[in-house]
Amino acid sequence: MTRLLTGTVALVLGAVILALVGDPAAALAQDAGAVIPDTTFIPRTHEPISYYTTYDRNVSRAAWLQILSYAHNAKRVAFNVAASATTVNALQGIKSDGLDGDVSGSVNVRATNNWTWSLDGRYALNSNDDELASTDRRQNKLQLRTQYQFSPFRNVSAMGLVFAEFQQDQSLGDRKIPVAANAGFASHAARDSSYTSGRRDGASGTLTWKPVSWLEVGGTGGMTSINTTTNTVKRDFFHSLNAFGC
Repeated sequence: MTRLLTGTVALVLGAVILALVGDPAAALAQDAGAVIPDTTFIPRTHEPISYYTTYDRNVSRAAWLQILSYAHNAKRVAFNVAASATTVNALQGIKSDGLDGDVSGSVNVRATNNWTWSLDGRYALNSNDDELASTDRRQNKLQLRTQYQFSPFRNVSAMGLVFAEFQQDQSLGDRKIPVAANAGFASHAARDSSYTSGRRDGASGTLTWKPVSWLEVGGTGGMTSINTTTNTVKRDFFHSLNAFGC
């Protein structure tokens, strides 16, 4: 395959600084029910907006990737937001288009030195469209969690965390199914739809005992409850030959 054009666009406008640090997907990932580290509230100066984009084109397709992120960390409040979008288009008269997008963010608040709150959200979409089928999918997640750290006894530290997460997943698909000449009908199409909603609740805790400087004993426990509901509908459409005057 001969590569016709490969381009990378980089724009710097005021506070907008283009950079790519590590794996883009890793920057968007969220670990549900994760412990909020103390480093979250370390103040950082001069945190610019990061924007990265690439455009790739060859004989069969063109792809455009965009990544945008921003974070701010202070002593009491820290927040971050990240977004990415990938658009793919087929070339040379072939219909095969796609879009992948993701927006995520979190807000962390230190209510006291030992008590913190966090709100995380994520919205993702995926769509594909070609000559015979099209699919669309949307995913939403919203999680609220809080953790408390304390020292019940000398040389003993403990941490407890509780979280609740709400989830939604919706998908829709349309298909054009090829029809044989002796099938008895003119055309066949199908539509599938699915909607899932759920909630996940959980709690975890750790206990650490350090009797001497060179010895540390610890334990961890946790529990999670998941409730989901899924509704799926599948429909098929047939067009009679008589409808076309046959």
